[in-house]
Amino acid sequence: MAEAVGRFRRHFEASGERQRKHVEHWKRRLVELAESRLMERILGDAGGEARLTELARAVAERKKDPFAAVNEILAKSGLAETAPTRRSD
Repeated sequence: MAEAVGRFRRHFEASGERQRKHVEHWKRRLVELAESRLMERILGDAGGEARLTELARAVAERKKDPFAAVNEILAKSGLAETAPTRRSD
């Protein structure tokens, strides 16, 4: 069994799969950290949570487009110039 594990590990490392998985892990982690920092910035000021609730209610009641709501959040946080109107998936 130990020999099979050793062969797998050597193959895993030689194939570049280990490095690819490591890079993917850090990509996900960096996005998580960026999201966390952005949310702190967006909700951290006075009234941030209340503003988010108000916008969520407007979206839920179909009074506001979700993309417009996000743009509004970003604008009030000083990030509007970097926000695209819609995702282009």
